[in-house]
Amino acid sequence: MKDWNISIAKGEKQLFINNLSGPTGRTEIIMTVKELYEKMSERIPLELREEWDNDGLMCSPDVNAEVNKTLVTLDVTEEIVDFAIERGFDLIVSHHPLLFKPVSSINDSDHISRKIIKLIANGVSVFSFHTRLDKVAGGVNDKLAELIGVENTEPFGSDSLGRIGDVEEMTMEDFAYKVKVSLGSDVVKYSDGYNTVRRVALVGGDGKDYVREALKAGADT
Repeated sequence: MKDWNISIAKGEKQLFINNLSGPTGRTEIIMTVKELYEKMSERIPLELREEWDNDGLMCSPDVNAEVNKTLVTLDVTEEIVDFAIERGFDLIVSHHPLLFKPVSSINDSDHISRKIIKLIANGVSVFSFHTRLDKVAGGVNDKLAELIGVENTEPFGSDSLGRIGDVEEMTMEDFAYKVKVSLGSDVVKYSDGYNTVRRVALVGGDGKDYVREALKAGADT
């Protein structure tokens, strides 16, 4: 990504990625929608996606169009779509899929259809990288572990999506505070089992289905 200028707008959660322009002394790299998706899929392989999941190149009115300005977001809400159109973005890259279930009709009566209509009409493409980004080495769960100080991590779970590792021994209250500060969260909910925290399992998103596997893997938290 060295040929890209990356900045986060103050007060906004979205990440803007713009091609460098002007006399930088470097060759400007421009990719088409198709080329960029293929390049990203080399790093985040489709094979890592869970069977029940739906992600990838969600929407594109022209896969041969050049990508000059990209918006990275967690969810493709209507507000994000409007924002991208108003600010002149060619591409939205999201974590949660734009389309998860099959769409039986497209009209302006529901929010999914309205987003698709707006995106296509304004030439904006969408990539979504969901469970494969959670699972890939260096992806969501590895980064989450790094941010909250979980070390010596290894995959756990039948699908190897989760991560488990070690932290410096501390109380649950201290660990919850550490997570809150590390992630910049307003609130952290926890249940104190009155045990010290040493071995932590984590899953980005809804991890309730991983509790038994986390315990089996030796997690105390």
